Amino acid sequence: MKLPFIIKKRNNMDMIEMDFLENIKLTNDISIESFIKTLGYLLKNFELGNITKTSTEQTIVEMMNIINTNVNFDFSAKNRFFLTLFQELKNTQKNKQSTEILLISGIRFNSYLLKYLKLSHVIFIGCIFDETDLSESLFRNCEFRGCSFVESDLTKVKFIKSKFIGCDFDGATLDKTVGL
Repeated sequence: MKLPFIIKKRNNMDMIEMDFLENIKLTNDISIESFIKTLGYLLKNFELGNITKTSTEQTIVEMMNIINTNVNFDFSAKNRFFLTLFQELKNTQKNKQSTEILLISGIRFNSYLLKYLKLSHVIFIGCIFDETDLSESLFRNCEFRGCSFVESDLTKVKFIKSKFIGCDFDGATLDKTVGL
């Protein structure tokens, strides 16, 4: 799997493109220790502004795909990594000037604790949130296509200007949910 991203050069020099996998192999069988080191390295560069915002988002989604399919991560590790990446995605979106759409497709978030998410301008296609706790989250200008929320906790979730196409909410807790 390729994870291209762009590193900004300082002092008004041109931007250069770098293939992250030339230095670190990110595959779906990466060890948890290697993934933690990689994630730490990326988050540090995101924080320092060395990586462009669009590339940051693309890298985060690619890392979510790796987490989703990794055979070495247990449930707890996957949940922690998803929370970390969603937090970084929120921070990236907060600092963005534009309203570019981010696409997240086919990722299984089922049975995770993902409370208090704050995301905007994201299209989720075929994602599974079954038995996931998304309570008190905020989704602004998001679209959910063919997603499943079976038995999910959507208590006090706010869907502001969000769309749902062909989604399944069977058995979901919808207490004080806004925008469905």
